[in-house]
Amino acid sequence: MELPPDTSPFVLALSVISPIAVAWINNRGQRKQREDLRKQGKDLAEVREHVSNSHASNLRDDLDEMRRDIRGLRHDTGDLRGEVRVIRSEVQHVRAAMRRTHPEEIL
Repeated sequence: MELPPDTSPFVLALSVISPIAVAWINNRGQRKQREDLRKQGKDLAEVREHVSNSHASNLRDDLDEMRRDIRGLRHDTGDLRGEVRVIRSEVQHVRAAMRRTHPEEIL
């Protein structure tokens, strides 16, 4: 390809350098994207390791079972508190009866 005789050296240099500059900028952008993807991949692998089971049961099933166990414990604790309230009330009645029958011996 022959250039016109009045082509300036600046235009000639620009026509040669422009595609090289565009390719270089594109390459830099792709390199940055690859680095970001590698970092995200490492982060994802770490997250996956934290939430994956190292045993045969399903994590969701394990959590559901724990939830049922905790509900059962709350129910049992509530029952025990109710029983303690009844016992305290009975002890108060026994003390009141003892004070009535033996006022000199009971503080």
